[in-house]
Amino acid sequence: MTIEGLSAEAVGDPLTFVYTDSAPNIAGFALELLGAAEKYNVPRLKMACELELGGRLSVDTVLDVLCCGGLEQAPTR
Repeated sequence: MTIEGLSAEAVGDPLTFVYTDSAPNIAGFALELLGAAEKYNVPRLKMACELELGGRLSVDTVLDVLCCGGLEQAPTR
């Protein structure tokens, strides 16, 4: 099975979150997990990722977050 958009290290976190309400690797994979939360409609994981990313937003990370956010909100045709 191929799950696009998630690294092998992060792939278990969305499922873990659904069952335990925690994502052990959120600090390192928040951008990836945000995409998965949007794709698989897991709003609480999405919120947790947004809080994680917002808490460490800086000049060095703002472009990555902005690009990821823009891609997730782009309309599909």
